[in-house]
Amino acid sequence: MAPPPPTVPTFKDGKRSIDFILVYKLSTLDSEKHEKRHKGFLESLQKLGLEIEEEPFSVDNDVVFVKIFAPDKLIMLFAGLFDVELSCQNFEFRPVVPVPTGFFATPLTSPDINDPDYSRAPEAFSGDTPKKVTSAEKIMVVNHILIRAIYGVDRGDYGIHKLIKLHTFVDAYPLHDGTCKWTDEGPLNDRQLLRRYWGGFKVWHKAQPVNLIEKYYGTEIALYFAWLGFYVKMLIPASIISIFVIAYGIVTMPTAFNSVGKEICASSYMMCPKCHFKKCQLYRIKNYCVLANLAYLFDNVVAAIFAAVMSIWATVFMEMWQRRESVLRLQWNLQSLEYAISFRPQYLEVADKRYSTVTNKMEPYLRREYICAHYTITLVSVVLLLMVMCLATFSVMVYRVTVLIALMKTSSAEIINSQIGVMVASVSGATLSGLFIFFFQAFYEYIALALTNQECHRTQSSYSNAYIFKSYALAFTNNYAALFYVAFFKGKFFTYPGDHKIWHYLGGVNTDICDASGCIIDLSILLIIIMTLKACISNIQQVFVPILMERANSMLTKLNSRDTYVPQWEKEFVMAKTEEFFIVKEYMDMVIQYGFVTFFIMGFPLAPLFALINNTVELRVDASKISKSYRRPVPNKVVGLGAWFAILQAMTYIGVMTNALVIAFTSNFLEKVAVYISGKGKFSFLNETLSAFSIEEFDIIDGPKIKLNQSICYYPGKRYPPNHPFKYENRPGFWFHLSVKFAIVIFFEHVVIVIKGLVAYAIPDVPFSVRQQVSFQERLRKKIRMKTLNKEYLKQLKK
Repeated sequence: MAPPPPTVPTFKDGKRSIDFILVYKLSTLDSEKHEKRHKGFLESLQKLGLEIEEEPFSVDNDVVFVKIFAPDKLIMLFAGLFDVELSCQNFEFRPVVPVPTGFFATPLTSPDINDPDYSRAPEAFSGDTPKKVTSAEKIMVVNHILIRAIYGVDRGDYGIHKLIKLHTFVDAYPLHDGTCKWTDEGPLNDRQLLRRYWGGFKVWHKAQPVNLIEKYYGTEIALYFAWLGFYVKMLIPASIISIFVIAYGIVTMPTAFNSVGKEICASSYMMCPKCHFKKCQLYRIKNYCVLANLAYLFDNVVAAIFAAVMSIWATVFMEMWQRRESVLRLQWNLQSLEYAISFRPQYLEVADKRYSTVTNKMEPYLRREYICAHYTITLVSVVLLLMVMCLATFSVMVYRVTVLIALMKTSSAEIINSQIGVMVASVSGATLSGLFIFFFQAFYEYIALALTNQECHRTQSSYSNAYIFKSYALAFTNNYAALFYVAFFKGKFFTYPGDHKIWHYLGGVNTDICDASGCIIDLSILLIIIMTLKACISNIQQVFVPILMERANSMLTKLNSRDTYVPQWEKEFVMAKTEEFFIVKEYMDMVIQYGFVTFFIMGFPLAPLFALINNTVELRVDASKISKSYRRPVPNKVVGLGAWFAILQAMTYIGVMTNALVIAFTSNFLEKVAVYISGKGKFSFLNETLSAFSIEEFDIIDGPKIKLNQSICYYPGKRYPPNHPFKYENRPGFWFHLSVKFAIVIFFEHVVIVIKGLVAYAIPDVPFSVRQQVSFQERLRKKIRMKTLNKEYLKQLKK
């Protein structure tokens, strides 16, 4: 009978824990170069004080695992060199945070000393400061050693990552504390507790144990989940209001408030053809009756107010998060990290040295010529890629026009009258836009990483921020380009049907116009499809990809054919990897979604509700995969959200402008206001927004002229009729309405920004209790420093 698996992976002596695993193949050591590098690297690790034990793979003797153990004394020595502050040495005050109770509580967030499981992991349940170095801290320090340890005599001969690229080693990864499966007896590890009380869907409504997450995974991952959980909470009031907005639209749809919908449904106007072929047909405007009524759900006075409310909501969200982050920074002792500077080995490899008058010693630096050359490469590359993405978006728009024209050329009038053709073009175009988003996403992350690597950044924080900013710039264009086109450019370059240029210029994209009810429905369709595609594909990838990868690797290594106990380092060898920017991808998905919620809220008022449902699932999917399906990521300490906070702040201001422009130029809300202000007798939305065109002047490609019983058709615009001396030129009302729109956009923007500023001023970034505690700690440090200086001064006097 096989012995029971140990609770924590250890060396063969059962005492020394395994802090890191290196993997290599014996067959690669046949090369003298590989053998020399391999031997030099392991000897370097041992000289630094790391303890090593090797063990072959149970199903493949060619593969060897190198177990690494770092004694606590060594960790404490190197922790100071690498700016890793140990929790067991932190005696700072930790602010008391209200404990969740009742429906939202778990044994980890509201511990009970009488709970039978409490005695099996008292440190984790109590949340007390660790008494010794944690496994996450050991992994951080050992990882720093591994990426800096030398293996040769040349300047660039250092680091495990280079050895993996050179195929001297196969892999390097830290281990989880133990199994994630729950056991009924014996001590419990942090991974088991997180899997049970955080990473399962049964606890979807429970508060997150952020302190235990930070202890086990580090502050970078803990801050992501703390931010995501806070984002979910803030979406709850926004979702409730969004439901009210839609309910208002449904209730008032049959009333006089829906004047545009009623007018379109009752009108007998014939609309001009949307193409210039022989079989193109005129169609009645009342065919858009259903779409006009649906547009009213999103295009009403309450929806416009909701857009302003969401802009203010974004400010409240950011201010309240800053307060939450300041508490977490004090809890996790991150204040001192703001001033910690640790040079990247890659920077030291290429940098020259010069004397610094600040530190009074030689400091590494890069020449301006080097920096300018590499940043020029980055700028040119990013601009070219952005242009390619915009071109892809433009091609989708041309596709929509082509599909619509192809359907209109069919002999079946039913396709046009039922608006099936329009819906097919819109839905298929939106789906294609969504697929393009995933296509570009598959490789622009690699391009951003390659560009960031060649810039050779000084510190890890600047390196990470540069990668994040480049990735987001590309993701912004990739995800929002189609939405910006539909919201602000679609139909804006259309003149009148007799203008031959619009039919031939740029694939006829100038003829891509909205229907009489506006572009709000097209924007809604695009938003719904993109958000749904991203949510479904992302969750499927996150759930099934790591499982499939683990099973595929198990089959390739024949590990799944074993019935006996499998060591943990072998199990995790076949698990999905956590790359360096593993958490950046998670942030990116959520930040892009934040843009969908704040940029075009009037186009899809239910976006907050959709985001709330998706993010509730997303949080538990992420928690489940990171605690069960992925290797343990290398923990990392960061001060806060860093670059992401700057991006979110910028997005709140962009959201104010986009919402103002959507209200003015995408919806019909301000158009109705402008028509009302013009005061031309009886209100008629169609008379003010449609213009007449003589069908006899409509030339077609495969025939001389359109010969129908109808002599006049209508098209969106404010132009003079064909019997006017200035026919087809813009009417004065066009410029009046345009000026009203711009004036209201400026007014909306300034009012909302002023309110945002007042809200930001009213909500302090740091709670008073936190400011008080930080001030107290600073005074205490000053007293200790002064006492030390006084002692030194007295010693000098005695001499």
